[in-house]
Amino acid sequence: MLEQDQDKVHSQKAKKSTLSILATVLTNKWVVRVYALIAFFIVWQIVGVSLNPLIFSPPGVVAVRMGQLLADGTSNGIPANTLITIETVLAGFIPAVVVGIPVGILIGRNKVAEYSLDPYISLIYAVPIIVMIPILIVWFGSNMTSDYFLVFISGVFPVAINSISGAKNVRATLLETGQSFGFSGAGMWRKIIFPASLPYVMAGLRIGIGHAVIGTILAEMFMYTVGLGWLIENSAANFDVAATIAAVIVTILLGILMTELIKIFERRVSTWSSEFGTE
Repeated sequence: MLEQDQDKVHSQKAKKSTLSILATVLTNKWVVRVYALIAFFIVWQIVGVSLNPLIFSPPGVVAVRMGQLLADGTSNGIPANTLITIETVLAGFIPAVVVGIPVGILIGRNKVAEYSLDPYISLIYAVPIIVMIPILIVWFGSNMTSDYFLVFISGVFPVAINSISGAKNVRATLLETGQSFGFSGAGMWRKIIFPASLPYVMAGLRIGIGHAVIGTILAEMFMYTVGLGWLIENSAANFDVAATIAAVIVTILLGILMTELIKIFERRVSTWSSEFGTE
């Protein structure tokens, strides 16, 4: 009887230990992410092999096709089209940042600018970006200028709107402190308003770069047919599903990379953000 009780106690301890280890594993985000990724690929493989190859491709086939496209040094390969897409994103997003940040901060701090421009910014931002494509084709034709302008429109409004919010939420105590130190005009903007608005501005950059990538892909699909957008569209038109999925994966990775670069930039330039709170 005593031995049975001891066995029962040991069994309960072992069960508790197993549950404790399992709970520890499941609370580790990287372990969970790895298992979720493995499960995703298993489901993808099962679905991929069970469907018509003209509709969907399993991960192995996609990996082989991606390797072929990565090794392709012509204008049909991933490297050349990825470089074109990066160039288009930067050519449209950098002007969007240069315009969006100062305009947004100005609107956030100046009532005349707010009353004049804020309704139109909100109105245009609400319009789906894809409806701008026919207008841009009429204005500029199907060329790189149209692509750049669409990317600019995609990125400038998130940057401006977040900059507006940042400028509006600068703490009054910071402004009073700046005035007590004799700051005014450009000095107040440079030393108080802009640093205090920076967390909002950086959030706008993170959102804006995602919108810029989306605008780039749309432009490459429907206007000037180059880049990853063209590769996705062309592969789908030729029923090359594996190449389509490969190009989509590269596009996703590119978007993630650009967002992470913005985050790195944010950590470098916003070391003072903890000192400049917002209301």
